[in-house]
Amino acid sequence: MRYLSAFNVRLRRIREKHRMTPEDVAALVGVDSGLVHKWEALSEQVRCYPNVDQLIELCLKTGESLRAFLDLEHLDSDPGDQLSLPGFDEAGDDLLRAVGTLMERVESSVPDARERKILEAFRRCDGDRQALVLGMLGVSGD
Repeated sequence: MRYLSAFNVRLRRIREKHRMTPEDVAALVGVDSGLVHKWEALSEQVRCYPNVDQLIELCLKTGESLRAFLDLEHLDSDPGDQLSLPGFDEAGDDLLRAVGTLMERVESSVPDARERKILEAFRRCDGDRQALVLGMLGVSGD
């Protein structure tokens, strides 16, 4: 975890910069808020670290670079050699914007609570009722 030794401090600074609570970060990444508290814990016995997926989600959802979360000062070589990930460098990249746009489109297609209730009720119906509903909506049942 040498690249994450100060992750707890870096995450807290970034979170405060964006005026977010640990609960906000948890919602962004899709984890329990208790886990975010453990990521920021001062005690090494309590502290844990995000997995790669969670770390990338933090970058994408906050717009911060991967370097902002990692400890790279101790490297002898240029950190760009090891972290030449498109979309995660300080200069920004079209990939980051494209992924952000894609995530917005995916999130907008996820059914809201009302739509989920309708879908659940539809799934509980027998085939005849489903066909009736589809017919009322002018949708082919094929």
